Amino acid sequence: MNYFKIFFTFIFILLISACSSTGTKDFSTISGNIDDGKSTLFFVGKLGSWNASNTPIKIEINGLEVGSVKPKEMLSVDVDAGTHNIVLPFKTLSMKQHPLGVANINVQNGEDKYFEVYYKQAALGLIGEILSEGSHFGVTEVTKNQWMQTKNR
Repeated sequence: MNYFKIFFTFIFILLISACSSTGTKDFSTISGNIDDGKSTLFFVGKLGSWNASNTPIKIEINGLEVGSVKPKEMLSVDVDAGTHNIVLPFKTLSMKQHPLGVANINVQNGEDKYFEVYYKQAALGLIGEILSEGSHFGVTEVTKNQWMQTKNR
């Protein structure tokens, strides 16, 4: 009986932690980074498919995981000036990285860049995934105003 409780406690903790992210919904925690003279990348989770609305989207920059966001959550990451590779690591059923989950960007010294990240689910669920590999994470560079609108939706 004791092993039974330990097993279900472990499973419960595993499920809860799988739904957690490192983003914030409190804009004041990252607003100080806007126009502060550093090169900063700002991410916001865009509302997408209802089925995946609690799926945290992991964000990697130059191969290192820097955090994750859910819809309406924000994340800021200071970077050095130069070229950076943003990847939302998600493999399709054929184990390929979806191209919409990758962005190569060039950041100037002191420049801020804004991105929306989203999850798009295939129209036919698993069948659509098998036929068209339509489910994917995506990252889109947007203007500061578009980013602010997305965070407030």
